[in-house]
Amino acid sequence: MDSNKEKWEKAIEKDGLTWPNVSDLKGDNNEAAMIYGVRDIPDNFLIDENGIIIDRFIRGEKLQMRLKQLFNEKDGL
Repeated sequence: MDSNKEKWEKAIEKDGLTWPNVSDLKGDNNEAAMIYGVRDIPDNFLIDENGIIIDRFIRGEKLQMRLKQLFNEKDGL
């Protein structure tokens, strides 16, 4: 939901975000935010290998437990 490319890139660098980051730089009119109903930052989505959103607003211990569950299911444990 950024609109200033330079500030956005500096924030990525400052925060040490090593994964791919994308933005259409349209601020409050960000197309992905409107599609997925993102109103607040930070927000997060847990997306499966098929691109399906399987969880949202999940952090900390709850996220760790959910990931462990998913990886165990995938490994047949």
